[in-house]
Amino acid sequence: MQCVVVAERNILKKTLDKRPRLFTFPHSLNIEVAFEEPQRLPESDQLRYLPSKTIATRDLHSAASTRQTLIQDHAPPRKMTVSVTDESCPTRDKALQINVFYPTIAQMPKIKNVGDIIRFHKVKIQQYQDKTQGVGMSRATRHLVLRERDDGKLEQLAYSDSWTFEPSDEERTRKLIKWSKTSLAEDTTLPDGCLHAPKLLAELQFAEGFIDLVVRVFHLDDSEEPVRLIVWDGSGNAADSDMSLVQALKDRNIAVPASGLLKEVIMASCWSLVRDMGFVDGMLTHWCRFRNLAIATDEPIPGTVVTPGRREVLRFREVTSFALMPELAFDVQLRLSLMASTSKSRSSSDNDQLRMRSLGNTSTEGPLGSSNNIFSPVVAITVIPAHIQKNIPVTSLREILSSPQTPRKFHCCARVRSIWPTDIAKICKPKSGSFIYSFALNVEEGNDSMNIIVYGKDAVSAYLHQMSGILLTAFVCLCSYRNTFFTVSHHVISEKAPALKHCWKNALQLCYKRQTPSTGASNPTRFHCHLGVLLVQPPRYDTACSTHCFNVLSWKMLYLCMERKRCNYVQTLIKSRKGF
Repeated sequence: MQCVVVAERNILKKTLDKRPRLFTFPHSLNIEVAFEEPQRLPESDQLRYLPSKTIATRDLHSAASTRQTLIQDHAPPRKMTVSVTDESCPTRDKALQINVFYPTIAQMPKIKNVGDIIRFHKVKIQQYQDKTQGVGMSRATRHLVLRERDDGKLEQLAYSDSWTFEPSDEERTRKLIKWSKTSLAEDTTLPDGCLHAPKLLAELQFAEGFIDLVVRVFHLDDSEEPVRLIVWDGSGNAADSDMSLVQALKDRNIAVPASGLLKEVIMASCWSLVRDMGFVDGMLTHWCRFRNLAIATDEPIPGTVVTPGRREVLRFREVTSFALMPELAFDVQLRLSLMASTSKSRSSSDNDQLRMRSLGNTSTEGPLGSSNNIFSPVVAITVIPAHIQKNIPVTSLREILSSPQTPRKFHCCARVRSIWPTDIAKICKPKSGSFIYSFALNVEEGNDSMNIIVYGKDAVSAYLHQMSGILLTAFVCLCSYRNTFFTVSHHVISEKAPALKHCWKNALQLCYKRQTPSTGASNPTRFHCHLGVLLVQPPRYDTACSTHCFNVLSWKMLYLCMERKRCNYVQTLIKSRKGF
């Protein structure tokens, strides 16, 4: 009986070596195998066969070297995920995700800017993990990317040799462009899979793992690998910037910003992909959004001033994405608003007002140009009891940090530049039927700053179990460690979270007392002090607007007793706000 054994040469060879009597093969045996490779059609049970191919084998017993020929090689297709919106799903959290597959980068849609218009032809809509998504296949799906140029004409980008673009297509494109300008400026939601809004560079010390950023790229060095970017978003102190980055800008005659922290983004293996997608031309002229940047440390730039110690940098990994942001986007406007507010000098002795920015007011001129629809200041009066204003003058942070005198009461006005954790819901934790608050603030005044750890509990408010965030007040106790680290314990009044996120970006007027530690204290450099109560009126919400609009009506500073007692006035306020 004849039989045919089909297997790879090395398998047959190993079989014969282990069991030489299993098969009887004459020497100088040549075998030719002709076959047609089957392929399953996409989304179908039918098969199609490739043209017939013939493989010739050589003597299995021969020890001579052989040459193997690769018949067919299939590289995995490239994948791009595009999140699209229109009038039917106007916000980013409801955007439809379309996964596009193509063999090469050149065939991918040349989407560079958030707000670009794309037309898909033959996209399959399906359900995946209880979510609706689109799938574009390389054999069937066609695309056309459109964007408006500075001269008002439409730029059309497609991989196909030819495509149609009717007057109705242009009309629809113009309509979408007009709609997107309003949508991008008002949309405060987060895309699917993003738990946190893009962070500021000043908040990197509290970040872990991977973060999102919206920044300007001041310098791009691709002369050698890895490629390095110097980025800036207007937050933080310029004095905290790595001097090697400052020197790198000066060496290339690039203006160093007077305010704001400089950081570095390292791009290694992914740089070729960013370059091939056409992002390089717009990097230095647009705001850039980095998603899933990894926090790391790196060596200084070769040939520049070396700064001792470790320095934080950001690494562009395989999971990182990049896009150019229009100036009208909400995240960009927040940073322009921050730059506009920090560019105005304030006197700590005269500034007894807090400023809050809300949507929909007049334009503000920022360092990078004029912008519309950004936050404009709303004045909120701070009222401090007369005996405190008379007996405790406003003191700068520099004088407080350097003052050796204790005990002493201080009255200061400082700006809160960051909070940790950034997820507001995490600052409150239930414990034994009550709530424990714990978070960290970083406050600044000019070039001086100090860290504040806030902790305490509150079991009075009836709606704390709904905690999406709090805005705190009440009597506190403050400590400092080596004049640089402050700790606060307090009793709080809870407010809605949106006001918290915006009010803490402005100045806080504080009143506290610093004392020497008690006798026998284990740490002779630790000081105890007290902070007065900060009372905030509830924010107003505009129900007719798709986003929350809020105004701080007034801020009041109350000076309560220094003992750990519940204040009847505070309890009355909490009970009266149950319906808010």
